[in-house]
Amino acid sequence: MPRSPLQGRGPKISPGRTPLLITTPNALTPPSTFSTLTSATLAVLDLIFNL
Repeated sequence: MPRSPLQGRGPKISPGRTPLLITTPNALTPPSTFSTLTSATLAVLDLIFNL
């Protein structure tokens, strides 16, 4: 079910990639690193898709 809200929130980001980027680090890193990494990843993706 995580794809529907992501599609609505971030139309610029491809919905197929976003859940993978969010779920993979979550399993490998502690929550504090995860939130920082997610923020950085989403910021980079946003810049790429805006270009």
